[in-house]
Amino acid sequence: MKKSRSSLFDRSNETAALADKAAALRIQAARAYPAPDAAANRAAEAVPLRAPQPVANRPPKPVANRPSEPVALRPPAGGETSPAAGRFPPLAPPDDRAGDEPLFDFGGFLAWFNRAKLWIALSCAAVGLAGFLMARQDMQSSPVFTSATDIQIFPGDLQLEFARKALGGSRDAQTASVVRSLTEELTGDGVLARAVEIAFAERPAPEVAAKRKGPLSRWSEWLNYGQLPEAAADPLAPYREALTIDSIDGSFVMRISASMGDPQSAADLANAVYAAYSERRMAARDEAREALRASYAAKIEDAREELDALIRREIELDREVAPAAPVAAAGAGAAAAVAAAPSVKAVAELRANLQNQDALVRSIGALRSELVTREIDNTNLGGDASVLRRAVPPVVPDGATPLMTGFAYAVGFFLFLIGVLVLGSSGSALARRMTKAGAKR
Repeated sequence: MKKSRSSLFDRSNETAALADKAAALRIQAARAYPAPDAAANRAAEAVPLRAPQPVANRPPKPVANRPSEPVALRPPAGGETSPAAGRFPPLAPPDDRAGDEPLFDFGGFLAWFNRAKLWIALSCAAVGLAGFLMARQDMQSSPVFTSATDIQIFPGDLQLEFARKALGGSRDAQTASVVRSLTEELTGDGVLARAVEIAFAERPAPEVAAKRKGPLSRWSEWLNYGQLPEAAADPLAPYREALTIDSIDGSFVMRISASMGDPQSAADLANAVYAAYSERRMAARDEAREALRASYAAKIEDAREELDALIRREIELDREVAPAAPVAAAGAGAAAAVAAAPSVKAVAELRANLQNQDALVRSIGALRSELVTREIDNTNLGGDASVLRRAVPPVVPDGATPLMTGFAYAVGFFLFLIGVLVLGSSGSALARRMTKAGAKR
């Protein structure tokens, strides 16, 4: 009995000593690694020592620590209810790479977006509404209507031959050169001035220069050139700017588009350009025909004058030859034959005269035939046009609708906010990484 009691007492003393050592270690750990709350540290120091209690003599269960987790002190036997439970920092130092942060925290971005999604939606809606109202006001104050007419050009053989010989290359390149020349002719001063007269013969021409300039173009002009006068130096410049000539590649189908503030004026101007072009082509053909006729008329007149001179000389020769004929017929003497000798020379000249007259008559006939042929060829000089579709007044103005403009504004502002948030998150993460790198050094 004495031995058993002494052994139990010795074991109790050993257990009490171990408990005292554990309490001392806890106090040292709390002092070495202070917790965020000082009251918790003081509570940990005030934990009383436990009374000696019999402990079962069994080995502790080994706990395997994962490499990624730091080794920490075990909490006291009091469990989670102890004041010092869970306050112990890790004994092993953390890995240097554990503090590195990514350049973009997607989780933080989603958290911020969830918190501010209402404000983002309201801001985008406000910007979209502002864009819608601005587009609606601009469309009502200065609308632009575009009307187009489609025509087909028939180039002449001379134009095509010139394009083949002078330019060469592919057929598309030759067609493009002919189309460019026709485009310059359509927008030239002669055609455009006549088109303005035709389109606005019954009503005054609208002011297209001020209406076709938007605020951005005016601001750009002011930055580049300063304050410009409103009146253009060329009165046809605004109408030339209002026209757009397009063509289908590899063909002579062209589209004449006119953009103006009034739909009826736009349609009238597009149709008037075709009418002026056709009128100018007919006038040019008539001028060429008149010039051709004048040229051949001059040649024929010269031949007629020469023929008249030959006819007058023929009459004179007839008078000289007529007296010598009876003398030769009567068989007069030698003196009479000598007197009749000059008449023989006149007869030879008369024969040559008649031959020249025949040649001149044939020449005049050839000139007249050539004139008729050239006139026929002149009608096929090319450049004629036919209308495929006439321009009609448009119903709606050009440009994007106010709804699409407002939606584009809202989407653009939303993307702007997302970009700012991403840049801010990346910048702050980069700054923290640089700060930590400097602290490690």
